[in-house]
Amino acid sequence: MSHHEYKGAPAPTVEGLVHMSGVGDVGFSGSQFGGSKGRSAALEGFELRLRGGEHGLGIEYSCHASGVGDMPYTANGSFQGSRGQGRQIEGFSARLTGPNARDYELCYTAHLAGKGDTPVHHSGEYCGTKGEGRKMEGIHVWLERIITPAVDGMVHMSGVGDVAFTGSQFAGSKGQKRALEGFELRLNPSLPGLGIEYSCHAANVGDMPFIGGGFLGSRGAGRQIEGFSIRLTGPLAAKYSVRYTAHLAGVGDIAEVGDGAYCGSKGEGRAIEGIRVYVTRK
Repeated sequence: MSHHEYKGAPAPTVEGLVHMSGVGDVGFSGSQFGGSKGRSAALEGFELRLRGGEHGLGIEYSCHASGVGDMPYTANGSFQGSRGQGRQIEGFSARLTGPNARDYELCYTAHLAGKGDTPVHHSGEYCGTKGEGRKMEGIHVWLERIITPAVDGMVHMSGVGDVAFTGSQFAGSKGQKRALEGFELRLNPSLPGLGIEYSCHAANVGDMPFIGGGFLGSRGAGRQIEGFSIRLTGPLAAKYSVRYTAHLAGVGDIAEVGDGAYCGSKGEGRAIEGIRVYVTRK
């Protein structure tokens, strides 16, 4: 699966060179394709480096070369492979390094002789073949910046009504005896492949089913929320965690939980007076 779905602001670009049999070194920049397609010019070596990257971000890469096997990782513009020895590259892997690496996804594909373009691979995955004598003719490597959405929404407070909140802020009150009777949540920005759903335990109703958006609870019925659960959904959910806490009447702020765990009480008559919900990367 491509991770284009959650790209954010422009990311650093990848530049470097490939060494093509019968051609020599050919440079590329701006995360462009390096090499050829269908010309039977095998890649024998390559180098990668980042342009426009922020401090604390690097790139390293390795390859599988015919007659040699797996070669150790080299980094940041160092040449990987050989020149003029007839040792074609059959596959490669690449990964990011440094404290800011987790804020990006490294993506890459290869063009293989007799097969064409491979699927997109990510961050350390091997791309290509081994032991088939199938040469790699070109590579394409790029970065996508990963964003972490905030949680926006609204709470319905007894005696007050609907109160909106943004940016994963605390929503509700503390010590004012204003119970939450309902709420709704959404991710901002909305990311294809990532959703949020939530349920609650309401007085005189019990556990309410999970919903994936919209208002949950009641308005003006005097049915206070005593607890709730939140979870992420979709193919990107494994890369994120949703965390949440609440202010519970007569108790105060309670311990933070996440990813579907129940937050609050049941059967004690203790109202949830406020909540805070946010999303983090795993």
